[in-house]
Amino acid sequence: MKKFYLVLTVQLAQVFYLLPVTAQQATVYKSGDAVILYGVQPNTTVNIDVFKIVERAAIANSCGVLLVRSSESFAVDGQTIDPNSNLTIRELPENCSQLTGYPTTFRTTTGAIAITNKNSGSAYTIKLLNHKTTRQILSNDCGFVKLGEAQASKLNLPTITGGRADFLPSSFTQGKSLLCVKGALYVPFGLNLKTAVASVGGSSTTTTSNSSTTTTTQNSTSGSTSTTTVSSQTSQPKASKNSSANKLIINSVPPGTYIVKNAANPAQSKTYTVTGSSSCFVVERSQLGNASNFVVSRQGLTFPVSWSSVVETSTIPSC
Repeated sequence: MKKFYLVLTVQLAQVFYLLPVTAQQATVYKSGDAVILYGVQPNTTVNIDVFKIVERAAIANSCGVLLVRSSESFAVDGQTIDPNSNLTIRELPENCSQLTGYPTTFRTTTGAIAITNKNSGSAYTIKLLNHKTTRQILSNDCGFVKLGEAQASKLNLPTITGGRADFLPSSFTQGKSLLCVKGALYVPFGLNLKTAVASVGGSSTTTTSNSSTTTTTQNSTSGSTSTTTVSSQTSQPKASKNSSANKLIINSVPPGTYIVKNAANPAQSKTYTVTGSSSCFVVERSQLGNASNFVVSRQGLTFPVSWSSVVETSTIPSC
């Protein structure tokens, strides 16, 4: 355990609140062959669409015709075929000699795609170029998921702003894995969560204004565009406590709805709404079972708070 340290109160919060974005972003990075998506709600199901090349075999028939059934683009023997293109429909002949005059690639009357001029009885590799599977993964107590898909061509992930977008694992930051031990989050030395963030298209941009920023993002894969408005936030969220009043204070936060849970008993939770310029809220610790550790979340991103680690204050703000 010497290589890890317990994440501090604002370690994950920094990533969320200090990323006023000019592109769609996700809190994700690579660790070896694994992808780690962090800052999600603990113990919830996260849907991740995985796109990658999948290979399967097919054998040419006695006439040297290779039959492939696929609704996805595929490659075989150096040729790429789009099943959605306007292929000629022909009946598969019973006699090989009847193939004379047939196109080299056609669709049979049963819907299969036929590729001619292959070696009869030979096996060929069919590569599905953009095969999609949806993974449903339960996040752990610390609010992150881990999946072995670092070699995928792209991943569709939840974004910081609450939407979804496609990201390229090849552009992800590489680092050692987070650890979750009995609900406590450990971050390896050398991993900076402020930079372990991915952007659509593989680039990362951070702005530092306090205004609302409207951005238009073009999906580099599909070409579609979407417009998202996000509020910039330059100040770091801070936690403090007033032990005599048994209150936890969270300030320097943007407007929004926040859920605070007892980390040891998530059923004990309270919801707080920050409006206007108040930028803070006060938690009655007694209402959460006098918790020693808390989990604060907003828009699906979380950060832990340890009662023993936060600074003492004599002032309780009017939020």
